Amino acid sequence: MNTIYHCCRWCKWFIPTSGMCVNDGAYIAADDIDLHPFYEDGHLSEAIREGFNDMKLKTLEYALLDSRLSKKRVAEILKVFRDELDDAIINWTERIDDSVSAALNNYDFACDDGIKIANPDDFYCKHYR
Repeated sequence: MNTIYHCCRWCKWFIPTSGMCVNDGAYIAADDIDLHPFYEDGHLSEAIREGFNDMKLKTLEYALLDSRLSKKRVAEILKVFRDELDDAIINWTERIDDSVSAALNNYDFACDDGIKIANPDDFYCKHYR
């Protein structure tokens, strides 16, 4: 078979009017999607914490120095601020993790009507017929 025609566009499972593949074997059933290990193993919390790690306090430090505080006093203020911020980040991480986990648990991943193929002229799967 010519490879140019070996794509979703020419597959018997593809419905051109809707752009959907209706072969149950071509996608994972909604019941088979198990995201519990992702957030139960701490991967979600780790990703959230990494996002917070990029926070820099240079602007605050420069503003404090410009206010004619001593470097020692600026260092003390920044230490207290960082400690408070670290505690807040722990709380935020936990709350964001809980909210996203609940949203993922409640999201309907159902593919009952098939799955949308973004570019049927380039993509094909092992179920091509």
